[in-house]
Amino acid sequence: MKNQDGLDALERNATQTLSDICRDIEAVNDSETVIGSPEMFRSLDLHQGHPWTSLTDGSIPDANYYRCLGLFVRALRPTRAFEIGTGFGLGFGTILYSGRDSLRRFTTVDIDRYQENPTDEPIIGNATRSYWAILESPWAAENIFGTFLFPSLFVLDTQAPKQDSSWEWEALERRVPDASLDFLFIDGAHQGDAARNDLETFWPKVAPGGVVLVDDLHSVDLAPEHRVHPWCDEVWRGFHGFVSDHASEIQDFHVWGYPRVGPSVADQRPWGLMRKSS
Repeated sequence: MKNQDGLDALERNATQTLSDICRDIEAVNDSETVIGSPEMFRSLDLHQGHPWTSLTDGSIPDANYYRCLGLFVRALRPTRAFEIGTGFGLGFGTILYSGRDSLRRFTTVDIDRYQENPTDEPIIGNATRSYWAILESPWAAENIFGTFLFPSLFVLDTQAPKQDSSWEWEALERRVPDASLDFLFIDGAHQGDAARNDLETFWPKVAPGGVVLVDDLHSVDLAPEHRVHPWCDEVWRGFHGFVSDHASEIQDFHVWGYPRVGPSVADQRPWGLMRKSS
């Protein structure tokens, strides 16, 4: 039977190195957890109504991205988490589901507008709809309401100057004070200096010992096939540049190429991980 409450082996790794946690996640068998499974996404009402249904209905057996994310959160057991890039709620739902026993405050931010390619018609309101779908799900009624945890969504462009949306930034500052976060998940804008900008903006919010995950570190240094992604080497440079410039503040960092959304090398979704010095 699948274990819905987490894996003791991962929880014991919460104070180990980031590479050790990643190694142990790779050793977890699918049969040991519902995290990242179609069952989890159905319970969160995220199994349909978005462009990524192939990742939530189990039709791509090699897609392990959300399983990795959920087990990583289960290992860290954060009390305060923050996500940049709600998207269609898949990461948000996975973190909420996996971290429900430890989380006391969880905040997600999105521009609420999705456009994969410049020529595509933008999807407006994607984050808001996904946020409420999760909170109105039977799973949330059973696991969230009546607890100390109530997640918040801010509709905000983290790349825009703060004065352009001052009241939203002020509210976010109150919600997420400096040195308060155990886990920061950056999956917002990818191209140019966007990821580096998010790191610089929100690094002060991370508590000593807190962990940052930067998604989509595609680079030809990892695999030539990564060149198909428009942001190839840009998030990579932003992450490594930040690590270099803030080396005295970083206890541990690791690049993990194991998470993927499909069977090909181009389907890899490498993570950049770092832990803030205590």
